[in-house]
Amino acid sequence: MKSPEIVNATQAELDEIPALAKPAFPQQQYQRLEAVLGTFVYVMQSLQNAKTSLKRFRRMLFGARTESRANVLQAQATDAPDKLHDARAIDTEPAGDTVPALAHTSALDAADDGAAPSLAKPAKPGHGRIGAQAYRDAPGITLEPSDVSAGDLCPQCMAGKVYDSTPRTIVKVTGQPPLAATVYELRRLRCRLCDAVFSAALPEGVAEAAGIEPEGKAINTSGIVAVMRAPQGELKAVLFFTGHAHAGDNLARVLAQRSRELAPPMHMCDALASNMPGDFATVLCNCLAHGRRQFVDLVDNFPHECRHVIEVLAQVYANDEHCRTRKMSPEQRLAHHQAHSAAPMLALQTWMGEQLEQRLVEPNSSLGGALNYMLKRWDALTLFLRKAGAPLDNNVCERALKRAIRHRKNSLFYRNARGAEVGDIYMSLIHTCELCGVNAFEYLQALQTHVEDVQANPAQWLPWNCREQLTPPLARAA
Repeated sequence: MKSPEIVNATQAELDEIPALAKPAFPQQQYQRLEAVLGTFVYVMQSLQNAKTSLKRFRRMLFGARTESRANVLQAQATDAPDKLHDARAIDTEPAGDTVPALAHTSALDAADDGAAPSLAKPAKPGHGRIGAQAYRDAPGITLEPSDVSAGDLCPQCMAGKVYDSTPRTIVKVTGQPPLAATVYELRRLRCRLCDAVFSAALPEGVAEAAGIEPEGKAINTSGIVAVMRAPQGELKAVLFFTGHAHAGDNLARVLAQRSRELAPPMHMCDALASNMPGDFATVLCNCLAHGRRQFVDLVDNFPHECRHVIEVLAQVYANDEHCRTRKMSPEQRLAHHQAHSAAPMLALQTWMGEQLEQRLVEPNSSLGGALNYMLKRWDALTLFLRKAGAPLDNNVCERALKRAIRHRKNSLFYRNARGAEVGDIYMSLIHTCELCGVNAFEYLQALQTHVEDVQANPAQWLPWNCREQLTPPLARAA
């Protein structure tokens, strides 16, 4: 039997067939034709959903490949002959003086939407030797040649004079454990008559980093990254919470400590209801990368439609990269997006609405679900077009959660809730130090050394202002 030709038809085109055939067919045959077409649509949608689910399952087992536009569309184009839909070229050339797309590496790689690669590919960051500048707060020692100085005759040829040249840099790394432990054995005496216990006391100066352990087991880990504007620049603070509460409950705990006189903060998250902080007022913005990922998952089944969405979002991320490389203020960034991103996004919103209203896409299909996800949350997804400083996505928090995931895996999770809380405290401090460019090991040493001052005035001992409280400065680690 000859293999049938694969037909690429929209839902509206399929709906026309029974309408045209109804006058020419007897009732019984017409009902059968209608049932056959309905079965065909159902089977095709089930296959598409199954392929998408298998794709997500494979990503969960073996890790996600980068979701950059180049990789997603190149992989789809390579496999195009085997797909059910043809990949039709569309015109997505930005108009006017829209800047070309630039790479923006992130945890989700959602913003790596560069233009066509050049012949000479730049080296990827994070590969090769670690430069000397990466060792923050490392003491620098300058050594001079012992037998010759600048301006002296060359000891080898005795004719030319030596002059200053580029110094040679050598980094000496001394291994040491991240935590040094001292074991205190507290002798105890017990009364033979009443069983009263008398224990030795800890010596003065031995700080306790954690108190009594409450009951409970950890089940969820939430990450909150606060981005603050300060005179010294943008500051980031990270908080991790592990326990029974969801992300929204943990955010509510943080907002309860915030001054009510301040304006409501912007709240960037994905669209899960568990992320909402209850009765606390926030300016909600949803993650554009989460919405984009749904089309990345479906690009094999709907190449034309998904390509269109990915290309439009590429322009938006290119405009954001333009603002970042030129170090624009939040107000300047807002004006740039309004001038260059508003029109493409409005056209995308109109196009997505037409796909559903004109029945070009079945609303109950996986593509229909992706379109509905974007349209229902359009205001929260496009807050960057109306409010200065609104981010495009939640990648900074996604990257922070990787630290918590690694810690949980390496420690085989936690024994109890208090152990989880202690881990959250240290992870929060260490990751905040990393974002602020502070040596975390020295910072934790300073907190332990000055524990009474920290407890009395914690606001003066944050990673970005701790050094101002130290006289003399932090001791260097050997």
